[in-house]
Amino acid sequence: MAKYGWGEPVVELYKRSAIDFSSQVLRLKAKNVNVFFFPVISSHGAAILKECQKADFTPYLFGAATMTDLRFLKKAGESAFYGKGLRSFSTQVNERGDSPGAKEFREALAKYDPTNKDPNSFNLFGYGIAKVLCEGIKRAGKKLTREKLVDALETLKNYKTGIFAPITYGKNIRQGTDAARILKVDKAKKIFVVETGWLHPKD
Repeated sequence: MAKYGWGEPVVELYKRSAIDFSSQVLRLKAKNVNVFFFPVISSHGAAILKECQKADFTPYLFGAATMTDLRFLKKAGESAFYGKGLRSFSTQVNERGDSPGAKEFREALAKYDPTNKDPNSFNLFGYGIAKVLCEGIKRAGKKLTREKLVDALETLKNYKTGIFAPITYGKNIRQGTDAARILKVDKAKKIFVVETGWLHPKD
């Protein structure tokens, strides 16, 4: 905020058990907030979007990776497409896309979990994490220990899962990747479409 001269952020909090977000949305509208970022779980995100529509509150809306799934769009309904529409960030490829990683994921799902006919972004996220873990175990070799696994994972440099941006670990480098893409809802197709390539904070 300071870097771009946007002034002090407006912050609204709520309890984890909350189901009504009307008062927070009305206060944000009263303060003329024009960019609203809400990194929350999907059920809360859907409820917040519905309150925005009800209050005719139309800032630029940015959700978190929890709000990139088609099931989320069904929860949110028309409120996801209201006003300027919703954007979210994603740390992975589209589970229904044509990328090699997505195709590999669907093939593995058909083989090991054939009853799952409607995979979601969380399934793909778990698959990508498992690929990283398995690569670490493989590199650690026989007689696996916690220490050997950590050392092995630290050898990953620009490791390509096909799911995430390239992964790099090392001494005091524990996040793996800081890259994300911006997605935007497409009202006509009722899906998310990719707006950007992989973006990094330093960019």
